[in-house]
Amino acid sequence: MQLATLVPIAFSPKTDRSEFTAMIEMPLGTGIAESKRVGREVASAIAGVRHVEHVFMSIGAGAVTRPNEINFYIRTIHKSQRDRNFELIMDDVRALIQRLAPAAKSTRMAEIPWVGAGSGSFLNDIAVVIQGPDLQTLERISHDLLETMKSNPTFVDIGTSYDVAKPEIHVNIDRERASDLGISVRKVAATIRAAVGGTDVTTYENQGSRYDVRIRLAEENRDSLAKLDLIQVANNSGELIDLANLASFSVRKGPVQIDRRNRAKMILLYANSPPNTAVGVSMEKMERILEELDLPPGYFAGFEGRSESAQESIEAITFAFILALVALYMILASQFNSFGQPAVIMTTAPLSFVGAFAALVVFSGELSLFAQIGLVALMGLVMKNGILLVDYANQARMEGADAREAMIRAGQLRLRPVLMTAFSTIFGTIPVAFSTSDGAEFRNPLGMIVIGGMLSSTMLTLLVVPVVYTFYEDLMGWIRSLLERGKSKPAQTVAGS
Repeated sequence: MQLATLVPIAFSPKTDRSEFTAMIEMPLGTGIAESKRVGREVASAIAGVRHVEHVFMSIGAGAVTRPNEINFYIRTIHKSQRDRNFELIMDDVRALIQRLAPAAKSTRMAEIPWVGAGSGSFLNDIAVVIQGPDLQTLERISHDLLETMKSNPTFVDIGTSYDVAKPEIHVNIDRERASDLGISVRKVAATIRAAVGGTDVTTYENQGSRYDVRIRLAEENRDSLAKLDLIQVANNSGELIDLANLASFSVRKGPVQIDRRNRAKMILLYANSPPNTAVGVSMEKMERILEELDLPPGYFAGFEGRSESAQESIEAITFAFILALVALYMILASQFNSFGQPAVIMTTAPLSFVGAFAALVVFSGELSLFAQIGLVALMGLVMKNGILLVDYANQARMEGADAREAMIRAGQLRLRPVLMTAFSTIFGTIPVAFSTSDGAEFRNPLGMIVIGGMLSSTMLTLLVVPVVYTFYEDLMGWIRSLLERGKSKPAQTVAGS
């Protein structure tokens, strides 16, 4: 159990496929020209980083085109030709961006997704969502949490989905004044929308294509608040009234977008783990921070994206693990026609966990989804050793041998097949555990778990199963003697009378 606590949990380990992405988010309002300048400067510097082979830059890519977002695709030489982990190269690029783009609102490094582009929460190691009814309260909570994350070295590439840097023009209508002048609020809103935002008045067709024609005020007539005051609205009598007589304009900062989840407002915070730090370590630190977070009633904070998937995978694998134990017990009980001997055989399962978790600790592995699947598969692999011993011991018992002698004979005759099957499995799994191909880190933990589990279970099974078997047979013999003694007493009483 102590070894298991030393293994960090993750949905998937970081994989070195000799490519990754970087993103720079400039302050809102940054023009395309400034983004190009910063992007070219950074791209040129990244190309000079050791082991970097290719750099591709794009601005405003994605479903929502934003000229203040600069994206880089970075390809390195193959990992077999370099002496540095890709995480260290990512860290060099991160430091370079922070030096060359000090005005950047946030930066982000990410692996290339295995399938599709994924959402923002799946592109980061850590993603936390905060939900609640009031946006200002959410902003305050997220700001405090963001500052806590920035002060902790366990997190890098820290950012948030909430941005209030977007300037907005607010119209404050004097409703009583508007009513006295015979103008409805709806008419005021419709007039401002048509004058500033425009309205479609007709369509234009050219060479089989149809275009909407929108009309609005010329830019020189709507580029200041003073000019907006001159917009006129018709009242019920048809008179034109200046907006300055019934409304005032003010400029404020508002959110770029308001995200929702299950109809509740939410703010997403994201971060990555630093180089040579397991994702599970960052997740555990984030869990402790969330536990100390004092949330008002009606507010919720929890993991999202890969962090949430890691927790869900643990629950799913735990259920599969229990189901597998029940299925194995039922099969063994029917095979050995006993309710106790399957329990003797199944003592090999916890023996395999010793080596499995020890292997992950020694090789700095993570308990990822593949590793968890390996744990479930390991149960079926290791129980065959116990089956071989108990099956032959039962045959020896039928020939008249006692439990101790039967298990000694089983150990002598079954040692060779036990070792043959164990080492064939171990040698067959070595390429999975120690492969260095592209993305091999994704399946390495599975091989480590199988090798470590098979080694420990094979050695310990030959020691533990004989002891448990003889103890079980002695216990059953003692119970049978008690039952026989209880049956003989009533018979003696009847004979004496």
